[in-house]
Amino acid sequence: MYLNINQDSGTPVYMQIIEQIKKGISLGIFKVGSPLPTIREMALELRINPNTVAKAIKELEREGILKTFVGKGSFVTESSINITKKDEEETLMKLIDQFIKDIQWLNIDKEKVIKMLSENWDKTENKLEIK
Repeated sequence: MYLNINQDSGTPVYMQIIEQIKKGISLGIFKVGSPLPTIREMALELRINPNTVAKAIKELEREGILKTFVGKGSFVTESSINITKKDEEETLMKLIDQFIKDIQWLNIDKEKVIKMLSENWDKTENKLEIK
């Protein structure tokens, strides 16, 4: 299963499930219209209380990412793609804002940062292609 719980992370387990399902949708692991594993299956696989999984599923339903049908399971909604993309953009903007603040605090030249970022981006892309 795609989900993995870190009991030592400090993040509540149900929030880890929510974030990982959202990430799985944005990466195409969980596709629109496809069912997720049942609450019981997830709980057994992750070795956690089914109520914790149910709490995460209910929150994802509230956000419009999942739709649950009694006796059939929880399915990824069409609107989930837009929602998860919006979450990605908001997360990216927070990371960029913090990165810029840190760089400015260090008084590093913008052009140097852009050059180093570009070089490291290329190195990382090459490493990903090799695997």
